[in-house]
Amino acid sequence: IAGSATVIMTNPIWVVNTRVTTYKSEVDSDLEPGVYHRQPRRPSTMATLMKLLQTEGPQALFSGVMPALVLVINPILQYTLFEQMKNALETRRKVTPAIAFFLGARGKLFATSVTYPYITVKSQMHVASGTGRKEGMSQTLNRVVREEGYAGLYKGIGPKVTQSVLTA
Repeated sequence: IAGSATVIMTNPIWVVNTRVTTYKSEVDSDLEPGVYHRQPRRPSTMATLMKLLQTEGPQALFSGVMPALVLVINPILQYTLFEQMKNALETRRKVTPAIAFFLGARGKLFATSVTYPYITVKSQMHVASGTGRKEGMSQTLNRVVREEGYAGLYKGIGPKVTQSVLTA
């Protein structure tokens, strides 16, 4: 319940953050090749938020919320696996902090590997809503598989797993 509440409250922040980091200038496509053009300034976070609210409305702040709610299962998987491995190991030996670290890392590796396609879908939904495409979770999932194959669902998993495991 806490994870779901957090998702609902923070999803607007992630939508705006994704828009800011994936911003492409509207004049980029109109530029003459080979001629130096001064790059327009990237809009601020607040400017991005205001434009999003004006052009797409408040509901745009919740694009990608369904995959994010699905991702609440990630820590559930992580801690369940960790506890099961820890309990099994404790019958044979003492669980040291180092062993607990590795069990936690394994749990996080498993949970992130299982839920990573939803991370991809969530990001794609944030970006798609900024291009005028209105896609639900299943449409986005199908589009990614159609355009990039199943490997597209795992694009960028290496850095994410590394970051997640070390953080856990």
